[in-house]
Amino acid sequence: KVIEVPKALLYPIIVMLCFLGSYSTKGSLFDVWVCFGFGFLGATLKRVGYQPGPIVLGLVLGELLEMNFRRAVLIGGMQIFIERPISLVLLLLSLLSFLFPLARSWFRRRLGDPVA
Repeated sequence: KVIEVPKALLYPIIVMLCFLGSYSTKGSLFDVWVCFGFGFLGATLKRVGYQPGPIVLGLVLGELLEMNFRRAVLIGGMQIFIERPISLVLLLLSLLSFLFPLARSWFRRRLGDPVA
């Protein structure tokens, strides 16, 4: 039934509920302004062509990832990332996903491909 609601009616209701929810957590107008700021940032990024989903995931999971990374380094040192097979495979896959586009564009430039 939500799909049948016109977007001109649905979007203002969603925005109002977002502002109401951000105000209700602490009762602070600052939280409403933060909500407005992130909404404006998300709309701007979407208009420019960026997908806001990965950025939101990075903001939400970044602190958790950093905390657990520090914990792993404190417990096992940096060598834990190359001693364990699973972490070594993940590290190598991360490096490959970073280096592959660079190598591909380098080879295209070397071969004279105008796409790169």
